[in-house]
Amino acid sequence: MNLLRKKTARNRTSGFSLVELMIVLALIGVTTGVGAVYIGSNETELRKFTRNVRFDLERAKQEAVSRKDTVHLELSYDPPSVDCDDDGSLTAEDQCYVLYEDLNGDNQYTSASNEKIKAEMASKKIRFINEEGVGGLAFFFTPTGESRAKEVDIKAAVQVEESCCSSRCMAVSYPLSVSHVGRIRVGQKEAGCMGQPNESCIDSSYCTI
Repeated sequence: MNLLRKKTARNRTSGFSLVELMIVLALIGVTTGVGAVYIGSNETELRKFTRNVRFDLERAKQEAVSRKDTVHLELSYDPPSVDCDDDGSLTAEDQCYVLYEDLNGDNQYTSASNEKIKAEMASKKIRFINEEGVGGLAFFFTPTGESRAKEVDIKAAVQVEESCCSSRCMAVSYPLSVSHVGRIRVGQKEAGCMGQPNESCIDSSYCTI
């Protein structure tokens, strides 16, 4: 009888109870969820901004045809090229895109010489990375709705966990292209934490806002 009691006692201490397992799984779910929400909020803002650019490129084409004039859409960031908030100076806050009619034909936006159709500020959560150079993210449409073929990446830095990048900072981008006949396309998101190449990891300074 004593031997049987000892065996039963050992069996009771040899593993986790169902309640303990449920608590561990719940904690894992919570921590994973918090990381996903933090990463997702940055990506959501970038995806929203890219979607708005896509819609307003279509609008730029329609405005060019209806106005019978060249209409531009210029992305302003890293470094800013447009005084988005019209405060008289270019600062790091001037992250936006501006839609305008090029009244004087100089392919450069100024509020005094062009007609602003729309300006949209980007979320302050986004730290953009422009590898195209100043003015490299500018598009235009002619009165016939045609454009100049162009492919760019709308790219931003996203903070991630160390298990994803040792720098805890990764570049996420959405490919955007406009064909010479004015066809606009946005590709799928490139880079991510799971199963992606290490070259998407970037210097931690990009994630310091």
